Amino acid sequence: MNHYPHHIGDFDRATRHLNRIERSIYRDLLDEYYETEKPLTLDLPKLKRKILAISNEESAAVEQVLSEFFAETPTGWYHSRCDAEILHYKANNSQKAMAGKASAAAKELRKQQALNGKSTDVEQALNGAPTDVATHVEQTFNGTSTNQNQNHKPITKEKKAQALVIPLDLPNWINKSHWDTWHSSPKRKAASHAQKQIAIGKLTRWRDEGLDHEKALEDAAAAGWQGLVDPKPKIKTSIASGYESPYSASQRKKFEAAAPMVAAKNPNLTSVDPNAFLNATGAEHAIARIG
Repeated sequence: MNHYPHHIGDFDRATRHLNRIERSIYRDLLDEYYETEKPLTLDLPKLKRKILAISNEESAAVEQVLSEFFAETPTGWYHSRCDAEILHYKANNSQKAMAGKASAAAKELRKQQALNGKSTDVEQALNGAPTDVATHVEQTFNGTSTNQNQNHKPITKEKKAQALVIPLDLPNWINKSHWDTWHSSPKRKAASHAQKQIAIGKLTRWRDEGLDHEKALEDAAAAGWQGLVDPKPKIKTSIASGYESPYSASQRKKFEAAAPMVAAKNPNLTSVDPNAFLNATGAEHAIARIG
């Protein structure tokens, strides 16, 4: 091994009681263990020379660290954490090596097929029982196994996207036909999983508020909209248009605030409805002007 994971927190907690020399000796022993990928030798003089533990204090530190952190066996000083990391490292390297060999063989196969358009010995080796490398590579990179000969085509972006599809948990009270129709429209079919979840959240909120969520989804499906339209009814206060604009609302509030003061100063003035006043023509405004 030319590298290994060093967990700073774990090491610090385990060696906080050691002095600086003992901590340094421990790191040197770990390096030796990982570099050789085997337990430390029982020959202490040899081991001390290997890690340059020359002084009496360093020599004593080697023995102290070995007795506390390593297990002495007839075949050497073992360390369980090191053994686990080494096994993990070897397993990863083995998979990478097999994948590399399979990739090289697949490239050679495609090259031969391009030259003569026929099946070759390489293809037979990939599909046969002796190596079964092709199946291993498929399982490693696709997550599935298949016995069909697909000419070892590279994984396309479409297949990768299909592999990443997250199942959507559609509530049973949502009309699935309307939902599917809506998401098949050009403006909606590219919606992501997160966007679909947001749409479900909106429908759920409207349903809980007693609004017509079914019609909102049906309208979106029929029109092919990109999003859902809030089914809350519009406030209808204006006689002329059936809808009160923000400007009209602000003017009405001003009128309602000023009306009591005007009435107090002019008790004989005819009462005027705010909506009628706002929707009146210019001539009517001139007659009912508050002055």
